[in-house]
Amino acid sequence: MPLAWELMPQSEEWDQSQWQIVERLFAQVAQFLPAQEVILLADRGLAALPLIRLCEQRHWHYVLRIQNDASCRRSFRGG
Repeated sequence: MPLAWELMPQSEEWDQSQWQIVERLFAQVAQFLPAQEVILLADRGLAALPLIRLCEQRHWHYVLRIQNDASCRRSFRGG
């Protein structure tokens, strides 16, 4: 269920970075959602480390859709 959104022009420069906009949207909805119960679903256009960090800051869970040829690796202590 979409809780917040913002329309951004495709052919004009934005005043803020994409992640500043996402962080602002998170702040708008966070006040209404208990952190333990939030699961963010993001499409491949937003599936990136900055989004993960924003979710971690708020203790939100996340599910990220990625392209078939994309990969990720979790780092562990010591390597």
